[in-house]
Amino acid sequence: MVKRIFKVFLIVAVIGLFAYLGIKYFLPEVKKLRKLKKEEQELANKIETAERRKKDLIETEKDLRNDSFTIEKAARDKLGLAKEGETIYKFRDEEK
Repeated sequence: MVKRIFKVFLIVAVIGLFAYLGIKYFLPEVKKLRKLKKEEQELANKIETAERRKKDLIETEKDLRNDSFTIEKAARDKLGLAKEGETIYKFRDEEK
C-alpha cells in the first residue's frame, strides 16, 4: 500500500516537473515564435506594397517615355504648363 502511494506520488511529481519545465522554458519560446510570425506577416505586407508601388512606377516611367499624352498631362498637372494661347484657370475649394 505504501509502495503504491509512493508510485502515485512519484508519477504526480514527475508530471508536475514536466509541466513546470514546459511552462518555464517552452511557453516563452511559443510567445517569441508568435511575435516573429506577426513581424514576418507585417514585413510580407510591406514587401507586397513596395512591389505594387514599384510596378506602378515602372508603368508610369514607361508611359512618360513613350506616350505623348501622358507627358502632356504630367506637364499640365504637375508643372502648370499650358499650350500657346491657352489660359489656365485655378479654382479654390470652398470651405464648408
